[in-house]
Order: sequence, then C-alpha cells, then structure tokens
Amino acid sequence: MRFDPLRNVHGLDENSATDMSRLFRFLREINRKHLCSILLVCHDKKPGIGNGKDRAAQVRGTSALIGWRDVAIFLDEKTDEMTEVEIYNRSCQSISPFLFTLKAETDNQGNLDIAQLVVTTHDQIEDQKELKELHAIKKIISEHSPITKDDIVKKAGINRQRCLKLINTLIESDDDVLLEGGLIKIKDKPSLINQVPESRNLHT
Repeated sequence: MRFDPLRNVHGLDENSATDMSRLFRFLREINRKHLCSILLVCHDKKPGIGNGKDRAAQVRGTSALIGWRDVAIFLDEKTDEMTEVEIYNRSCQSISPFLFTLKAETDNQGNLDIAQLVVTTHDQIEDQKELKELHAIKKIISEHSPITKDDIVKKAGINRQRCLKLINTLIESDDDVLLEGGLIKIKDKPSLINQVPESRNLHT
C-alpha cells in the first residue's frame, strides 16, 4: 500500500507524536494482518527548518515517523540533473549513497527513442573529473613543453593546490611526463627512422 503523500490521507496533526503514533499503529496492524508493505511518501520541511546534517530530521512531521519505519529512502536533487539516493535499513547495514539520472534521446521527429537510467557514485564522479583534468594538464604540457608548474596552473584554470597535486600524479605515474631542472616536458619519443636494428649495427 502506498500513501502519497502521507499528509493528504489523514486529518491529524502531523507534528504531534501522539496523533501520528495512533496512525502508525493502525498501519502496522494492516502490515501484519495482510502481510503487505506500507510505503509512506513524505516531503521535507522548508529550507532552514531541518536539523543540520541529520537527514531523517529534515522530513516534515513528528520524529515518531523515524522510529516507526523499517526502511527509509531519501532522495535529494543535486547538480547536473543528478538525484542522490540515501538508504536507511533498520535490520541490516545500508548500502552507500549513490546517484542516478535519466538520459533520454529523441529521434529525428522529436519522439522518445532511448531512455537510459545512469547510476553512479560520488567516488566515480570524482574519478571521472580527475581523469579529465589529468588529460587537460597533459595536453597543456604537450603543447607548451617545457613548462613550469606555475604556468601549467595558470593555463589549466584549476585550483592551485589541486592542480599541483595532479601535476605530481602525472610525473609519478606517466612515463611520458618528465621533470627536469624545474621544467616539465613530454619525453622525446625516438623516430622509427633513426632506430637501427642491433643485427645491422655491426662493423664488417
């Protein structure tokens, strides 16, 4: 059974623990008698009324709801059309928060052609961001080699501390990026024309 939203299906004071506990006891009876799940859809309080970083306390109504539930799923709209999902489970360890977005493509007539649900995590988003920044920094080095770290920071437009960390990552992990005499450059790759097979590099 789904009540969406919960505040529209009763005439009680949603901020009263006494009133709402009566409703929750009734819903629990339905749950046990008919062996069915009860899904309550609730909205958040107005901005500034929530209780700091306690996600559950940001839901409107009495805190009695927090004690009644077995599972809670919190949805928060983020940037780039992403929605964050945070799950609480009373009986087992909850999974880490993740994000999703719906990617839609249309055909030449403007009709929906493909709809894809993309799921990711904060760590994956950060990894993708770092990879793009590393590629951008390496491109700057390739185009302006040799170049100082300060000049890379200016051209990259990335936070100085983060940019220097990424530069050091490239130097340590990419064999093509070298640091010599305070300058960063791309390793010279010998031309195949100048390479002489060992078998022919002999005096006769």
